[in-house]
Amino acid sequence: MFSDRNWVVKAAVSAPPDRVFKQIAAIRREEVRALGSDYGDALRLDEAQHTITVTGHWWYQGAHTVNVHPEGSAVTYRVNNVARRTRALAFLHKPRYPRRMRQDFEQMLRRVCGELDCGFFIERD
Repeated sequence: MFSDRNWVVKAAVSAPPDRVFKQIAAIRREEVRALGSDYGDALRLDEAQHTITVTGHWWYQGAHTVNVHPEGSAVTYRVNNVARRTRALAFLHKPRYPRRMRQDFEQMLRRVCGELDCGFFIERD
């Protein structure tokens, strides 16, 4: 219960990694901008590693990583609880978070694939 070890979702996307990375980066930029000026430093892009990281609130750090896959791209979304003192509180506050993050991930991939005219499938545990 008090672990973020299972806060990870993976998918295969039938589009090249560079295009998928750019599309996810654009979506995350838009989302962070919508949060306002308090989150100006919340987004970090590592183009060499194809990783997009967003850190926010008191506990959240979410990272999307895009790699090569036989179908096109492998996309991994991992959320880490980065709270220092009240770490357990995040787990108590978000008991069903894995289900929510899967829904958010699928919604984002539908948007990515709508823009790139491709498909995706979520890897099951």
